[in-house]
Amino acid sequence: AVQMNVLPPPPVRSTAKTTAVSDVEMGLGLTYTLIVHNGGGPATGVTVTDTLPAGAVFAWADGGGVLSDTGNAGVLWSGLTVPAGGRITRTYGITVTCVPSGTPLINARYGVWAAEWPTPTYGSPVTVTVKSEGVVANFTHTVPLLVDWPISFQNRSWHATAYRWDFGDGVTSTQAAPTHIYTRTGCYTVT
Repeated sequence: AVQMNVLPPPPVRSTAKTTAVSDVEMGLGLTYTLIVHNGGGPATGVTVTDTLPAGAVFAWADGGGVLSDTGNAGVLWSGLTVPAGGRITRTYGITVTCVPSGTPLINARYGVWAAEWPTPTYGSPVTVTVKSEGVVANFTHTVPLLVDWPISFQNRSWHATAYRWDFGDGVTSTQAAPTHIYTRTGCYTVT
């Protein structure tokens, strides 16, 4: 008699990464989602890593992800389990640093391995283009426009960090979304 230990098939993994945008404004956040598929047997002791792209600063990670400086700085999740035929997703965020508009932000080194399959599986690069559109002033206001009646201004500006409103009647404001009352009828230019 021969005693045999029959094991499940080794995990067959694939790794992919997505982001909801193709370009990102300099100074703002960007979210990546890593997806690990397991088409084989159960995978334990799973490690998922993603090296931060140049021009990015780590902001946050879900599911116990931490910033690691083993080799290249990146995000690390460890001790995970992926059931047979299952998948897991891990998400993290970066902040885009001050790089020239049009710079490609290339995230090329992300992968996964498990105790049952220690050879890493790497995914295809993901590229997002950095843009810098500058400050755009824009606003709307409530109606009707009546003397001695409050008018609320809704700020629709992009990338502003400070505000200076001029209501055209000698009154100004530094609030982001002010309310103003005109005390005389007339035509006023608001900037």
